[in-house]
Amino acid sequence: MAESSGFFRSVGGDRKYTVDFLAEWVASFLSNGVYTDALAVTADANMQVLVPSGQAWINGYYYRSDADIPFQIRNADGVLNRKDTVVLRWDLNKRSISAQILTGAPASNPVAPAIVRTAEQYDLKLAEISVPAGTTAITQSLITDTRLDNNVCGIVHAVVDRIDTTTFYNQIAADLAEFKSTNESDFTAWFNGIKNILDENAAGNLLAKINDLAGDGRTTETVKANADTIAAHVARTDNPHGVTAEQAGAVKGNTASYRATAVTSTDAWSQTLTIPNFIFSEGCQVTFKAVQTPKDDSTPDATRVIINGKGYCLLDTKRGTLPSDAWVIGAAVTVTLSNDAPLGWGAANGCGTAFFKQGGYGTLAAQINNFYATIGDASVRLTWSNPADGNYAGVVIIRKTGGYPSKVLDGTKIYDGTGTSFTDTGLTNGTQYYYRAFSYNSKKEYQTEYCVATMTPLHGYQLGTFPVGTKLKFGSIFGNPIVMKIANKSGSDITLIADGVLARYAFDAKEPSNSVTDRKNYGNNRYTLSNIHQWLNSEAGAGSWYVAQHSVDQAPDSTSVVSANPYKSVAGFLNGFSVKEKNYLKTKTITVGRPNTDGGGTETLNARICLPSGTEVGLSTDYTEGSQLQAFSDNNSRIAYETADCAANTGGTAGAAQYYWLRTPYASRAYSVRVVCSDGTLGDYDAYSGTGGVRPLCFLDSSVLISLTPDASGAYTVL
Repeated sequence: MAESSGFFRSVGGDRKYTVDFLAEWVASFLSNGVYTDALAVTADANMQVLVPSGQAWINGYYYRSDADIPFQIRNADGVLNRKDTVVLRWDLNKRSISAQILTGAPASNPVAPAIVRTAEQYDLKLAEISVPAGTTAITQSLITDTRLDNNVCGIVHAVVDRIDTTTFYNQIAADLAEFKSTNESDFTAWFNGIKNILDENAAGNLLAKINDLAGDGRTTETVKANADTIAAHVARTDNPHGVTAEQAGAVKGNTASYRATAVTSTDAWSQTLTIPNFIFSEGCQVTFKAVQTPKDDSTPDATRVIINGKGYCLLDTKRGTLPSDAWVIGAAVTVTLSNDAPLGWGAANGCGTAFFKQGGYGTLAAQINNFYATIGDASVRLTWSNPADGNYAGVVIIRKTGGYPSKVLDGTKIYDGTGTSFTDTGLTNGTQYYYRAFSYNSKKEYQTEYCVATMTPLHGYQLGTFPVGTKLKFGSIFGNPIVMKIANKSGSDITLIADGVLARYAFDAKEPSNSVTDRKNYGNNRYTLSNIHQWLNSEAGAGSWYVAQHSVDQAPDSTSVVSANPYKSVAGFLNGFSVKEKNYLKTKTITVGRPNTDGGGTETLNARICLPSGTEVGLSTDYTEGSQLQAFSDNNSRIAYETADCAANTGGTAGAAQYYWLRTPYASRAYSVRVVCSDGTLGDYDAYSGTGGVRPLCFLDSSVLISLTPDASGAYTVL
């Protein structure tokens, strides 16, 4: 055991105090917490929140921020909800206190990240942020302020609280009662004794004074007789005038009240209350947490509470027995005590009465939790978890526009029951709806703890709200939907790329009449004149898409001009797109390399569909063609696999990695085209190769709506 003290003047360096000692000293009189009205997290623009200026103490260490601190909340998941936690973190190793965002994991029923409280780190939880699926902006309604919760944060206060005077008052009252009881008997004994020692003059004077006080015609004997009558009347316990405990308490001005610190079940009819410093007085009140309900049997008047060994039978204020549903187990019950004799059983067993006012309050049920709203088409789906609370009997959900309901009657009741989900239908897309939940007990008494959710139903989500990599079905080939994925987002432009290799077709057929020998034997590698570019952008039916692009052009109509899979007889690629899908396609001006044979450098062309360039997939070639797309970062990100339709209609193996064409030419050759190899690296193939994979790009606007939920394959649908 060691003693420590401070702070004393140092003499020759013999009194040195560490930072830890100083912090321990501060912590001895200031609690952990934030200052009142400080550091309340607020919503800012879009997905940003602000932690305002303020002060706090953690483990004796001081924190101060003199300006708002902005935090960017991570984008919402497209399908799952999330919860984040805002904390002040004391870090002993970093020697700092700082505001931080703890990002949670997306889940159907997400849980906010737990705060840390170890010897080296200690968090104060400032707020909890709900991030529903698809959210594009954090509103104040999504932020739950937790600063007042002493379990996770709290307000700074002095560690030494003011003294609770209730205990002292009860002790003084007990001492006063004991003093009166003892000293009144002492005074009576003294007075009886002094009568024998007063002389005649003193006794005569005293008698005269008493007779004067008694009034005309009254003597000391009549005064004594009247006093005896009053005393006898007061001493009666049969309450001859039928005065109730409430009346007695009101007349006497009795404000004495007690609360039981412990309650035990004595038997089927009685509960024993532990009440420190209890002193019975007519009309006093006692509050206890019920561990059983009134007994509804042949002797209901035996239902009672026992205090300091005495029973008080429970009756209503009209002296009737209580029904078994007068309260629920766990309810806070308040009764008024009286020595008034109860009914049958109680009167026979020397009990007093505990009057209970019918219709009194039961114990409020705990609030529901994990209350979330999920977007729907003209609907909102609400989900929640019911509390593990015996007092919980159900929940009412109220809907309102323009703001959250303030009470049960403030809005439209859309649900009342014990379930854990409900879909609110028949709503107006584009209108924000506000929901508030009120759990209730068996007496239909509502929990008012704030529990809210909000959502704006839409026909669908805007494409721009989804992250890169999101899959959606757009267009069709070989009679089945094409699965595309978001490859890039730039302003209002969304670039999609086929999720897999859709077909195996030649880049361009051999051109037998071309004077350039390599193009005559291996095809033309200039993308602007290629067969594949023309096919990708054609809406024509089967056999009608090909039109010669130059005087010596050749259609890919046989294996004499392409090595495999001639495709002149098939329909144009856009023939598999609906009118709505074709209307969604943006025409973009793209940059493409020009082979040295044709003058070198780059050229541009307009296209709705195109092959990706080497630059766009993150590979270094002879040209800079556009900008790298966000979906591509390394070899693994570039690998693509054959679709089942590709293998069934153009050969190969479904699910196998497959090389695919780029629109980029091999600059020094007239026939060779760059490809992404099956391992994601850069390669090249002859243009007439009929086994080259087709993995095209297209461009949509960010405002295009897609379905609210994905299908079984994980892909969304364009609406």
